[in-house]
Amino acid sequence: MNLSEALQIRPGVTAIIGGGGKTTLMERLAHELSGKARVIVCTTTHIYPEKTMPCLVSPAQAEIAAALAGFAKAVELRLAGYEEKLARMAQLKQYALEQLLTIDGVVRIGNGDAPHILSVSLVGYPSANVVTELGAQGICISAGSACHRGKLSHVYAAMKLDKKTAAGVLRVSFAPETTREEIDALVSALRKHKETRFPML
Repeated sequence: MNLSEALQIRPGVTAIIGGGGKTTLMERLAHELSGKARVIVCTTTHIYPEKTMPCLVSPAQAEIAAALAGFAKAVELRLAGYEEKLARMAQLKQYALEQLLTIDGVVRIGNGDAPHILSVSLVGYPSANVVTELGAQGICISAGSACHRGKLSHVYAAMKLDKKTAAGVLRVSFAPETTREEIDALVSALRKHKETRFPML
């Protein structure tokens, strides 16, 4: 079974949201599904061009219309009950922050009020190791800031975080579908990581 079958992707519009892994998932699905039908990929963010995926530099009018129609439908679906979704994500973010701060060594990074994203640091514990270990448990979070491609984020560099704090930065994303049980699982797994791993020197 491939990934598109496991996720039960059907013909139509598929929207990918969240933090960490969106581009990889988008590219993987595009490759899988292109063997069955035409696939058009659109993004609202800047991403690195996928080397094996053709880009429409001079697309035909029909291709542009199809891409725009698909993107418009995705936006329409996401905006349904928008205010309620924002309020729910804000509540989830606050709950997550409160629970994560019960772990000794966790600090909040920044004071951003976007309801769908939260940055914290497990000071002294390399975030790449945390992401890998939690990912193996089905808990998907990201290291560092968005789209920094494995190098120190210019955002965190500008914040002048000390080495151990910067190394431990984690990014947690929320969607309207996120549950408190999922947040509890994250907190439990992060606490266990701290209790069973040695911090950096």
